Amino acid sequence: MDGTTSAGGADRNKRGALLSAALELFSEQGFAGTTMRAVARAVGVRESAIYHHFDSKDALFLGVVEYVVERRSDIVLPEVERILDLPLRAGLTRLANLFVQHMSTVEERRFWRLMTTEGPRLHEIGFEARKVLLARPRAAFFQLHDALRRAGRMRDDVSPEIFMLHFIAPIVFAVNLYFAAGRESPPIPLARLVREHVEVTARAIETPLSAAEAGAQLNERSVSRPATRRRTTAAKPRPSRRRTS
Repeated sequence: MDGTTSAGGADRNKRGALLSAALELFSEQGFAGTTMRAVARAVGVRESAIYHHFDSKDALFLGVVEYVVERRSDIVLPEVERILDLPLRAGLTRLANLFVQHMSTVEERRFWRLMTTEGPRLHEIGFEARKVLLARPRAAFFQLHDALRRAGRMRDDVSPEIFMLHFIAPIVFAVNLYFAAGRESPPIPLARLVREHVEVTARAIETPLSAAEAGAQLNERSVSRPATRRRTTAAKPRPSRRRTS
């Protein structure tokens, strides 16, 4: 490994540490209550080191948004080939479960809190900043959309944007509702959410080929399931009553 590669890796690690610290501080103290000096102190570097990566606090805020959204996109891209190897519902279930797991992380909890309180700041920063929220997920879901369509699993008239929003938005909302209500009494059990959400999505996008695959799977399960006999209990004879004259 040469010195350039090593330095580049260390630079990326430092940038990631700064973004992680900024996410935590922004979510807990707000944008106005967080200083560049506090972020530097949390990472253990000089304040001047931050400006090597971000020229302002607005740029750092936008960097945090990019950082979190890119990590979401990284869930989809490696799964495209795996999903194509599975029936439509099984593939979407796998992807939905991965999103549920990721949305349950501490990082995503902080990001949800940050967007709830400071989301309007993206409008203040500008249009290019707002595009960040959708650019990477859009590219990842476009690739998945195209692969499913080419494989005959998705109808040609399904918009990739609608597919992306229809799939992601309910998961993001429901997982955050789950944590807001408390794990002890979730409004919607997450396993049920995934199952029903996948079914609704599959019915909305599937082709006759996908529907036939689902029907074949259902038939296989019903054939392989052993028949259960109902237990019948013999009626007990009623005691005869003697007539008294």
